[in-house]
Amino acid sequence: GPTGPIGPTGPTGLTGADGADGATGPTGPTGSTGADGATGPTGADGATGPTGADGADGATGPTGPTGPTGPTGVDGADGATGPTGADGATGPTGPTGPTGADGATGPTGADGADGIDGATGPTGPTGPTGADGATGATGPTGPTGPTGADGADGATGPTGSVFIQQGTFFTFETGPFGPGEIIPITDESSTNTPGAFAITGDGRVSVVNAGIYLADGRIQLAPGSSGVMGLQKNDESVTTTYYTSGAYSSNASDISGVFVINTILILDAGDTVSLINFEDPQFTIELLGAIYNSESPISIAIESPTGTIRLVRLSDI
Repeated sequence: GPTGPIGPTGPTGLTGADGADGATGPTGPTGSTGADGATGPTGADGATGPTGADGADGATGPTGPTGPTGPTGVDGADGATGPTGADGATGPTGPTGPTGADGATGPTGADGADGIDGATGPTGPTGPTGADGATGATGPTGPTGPTGADGADGATGPTGSVFIQQGTFFTFETGPFGPGEIIPITDESSTNTPGAFAITGDGRVSVVNAGIYLADGRIQLAPGSSGVMGLQKNDESVTTTYYTSGAYSSNASDISGVFVINTILILDAGDTVSLINFEDPQFTIELLGAIYNSESPISIAIESPTGTIRLVRLSDI
């Protein structure tokens, strides 16, 4: 089936453990030197040392700094100029001057190497649930899944309407037909049940399905004809005349007779039903063809079937 829409975004997960400390970066360059501090006070004069013995005249050294004027001594004899005495001991360090102004900050050093992983910190509290994300676009239709297993049989439905097999068959043949001859069926109605009946080559009606049938026969005798007519199953007419036949006798040339036979037949598949002129009375008969009113100049001849068989299947045997 097609992929469903993307669901809402789930709640924010727990805060992960702190990463390991990175390695210490290299030392940045030294800042510029601060301004000189104020000059400390001049230390006290040292005591005058004893006059040393006259040394040999040395090379004239550089002129030293002028010392402070000493007290006026007793005029001695002018001696030779002695060598310059050694520098006196350094006086005590004066007090520290005020701190100079901070130098400009040096550029940031390159990132140091990753430090060793620190210990896992405690689990932080669960963060608040994030807002629902927007509905994602519908995904493409997935491939057709395999055919599912057959479901369980459903409940039996209600009984449908009964369909009755029926057929009407007829002929326009007028004869004459001798004793024992079949009046051949030649046509059938367009409303017959398809596939339930057939007309044989000798003019009988054959049934396809066995069953109990209502059978009707109708025969129109021509004026002046007499006979015993019947509906026969296969060739059994002689033994069943009491319920499948009728008789009519007439010598009048202008009076016709109509046979109507209604009966029940039990038929097997392939059995036949036919109209027959019974043999024993030895009548040769003719059937009524087209008729018209001879006294009317506008009369048109009308022809109806001379023989008819109707079969209706009532039930199974």
